[in-house]
Amino acid sequence: MSEIKGNSRLSKEALDQYLSHIIGKDDTFCFDCKMCGSCCRKRSEPIVITGTDIFFIAKALEITPLDVTKDYVNWNVGPDSRLPIATLRERLDGSCVLMRKSKCMVQSMKPVVCAIFPLGRMLQQGNATYSYFAQPSACPGSDTTVEHTLGEWLSGFNIEERDRLSIAWTKLFQSASIAMRKNKHLSAKDNDLIKGTLLFTLYVNYPQDQPFEVSVWRNAQILKRILPKFKMPDLEVGSDEDAE
Repeated sequence: MSEIKGNSRLSKEALDQYLSHIIGKDDTFCFDCKMCGSCCRKRSEPIVITGTDIFFIAKALEITPLDVTKDYVNWNVGPDSRLPIATLRERLDGSCVLMRKSKCMVQSMKPVVCAIFPLGRMLQQGNATYSYFAQPSACPGSDTTVEHTLGEWLSGFNIEERDRLSIAWTKLFQSASIAMRKNKHLSAKDNDLIKGTLLFTLYVNYPQDQPFEVSVWRNAQILKRILPKFKMPDLEVGSDEDAE
């Protein structure tokens, strides 16, 4: 895995911009998707996906998360998080690897960043909830007077339910990142073991026959045993009895 270039942390200016454009559930924005697929081709930046996204992609394609990571994902190392970062592959023509005949193969369960477009979202650390914000877009669908409420837009892809799962996964990711930043002098052997464990626990070990949040908790237990200085995140599933 190569390292992502540049600083992935938000600048204060970018953060202020997002915070000033947050919209509530009953607030409206204008958008009318033209089904042109331009947002799925020749993007200036790759689509970063989470372990939660991979879980749903696997479900839509009726394959395993491991198959998704092998066939549809590129890997980098985040310079700040020091963790593996997954991005969707592109074909030689620049189109998303999940497109077939100009249509998304996982439309009903596509990655959240795709599903909520043209909106963006950010996790509010204080209360562990996502806030959604309007963002500038050159998409032809933005030049319209067709209005949607935030609540209506999110319900189209069951985003609010997926947000709950995403928060659990993000807590695991953040705990792993804190531990990795503290472990600055790992041996080459330990480093290789931990890299493999991080890929497994963050992206692969999420079977479809098990509740996602239970898998998050069990993966946290694995990291607690393998990754020095890892602290268990605050998860709703908190014991073996709860996990059964």
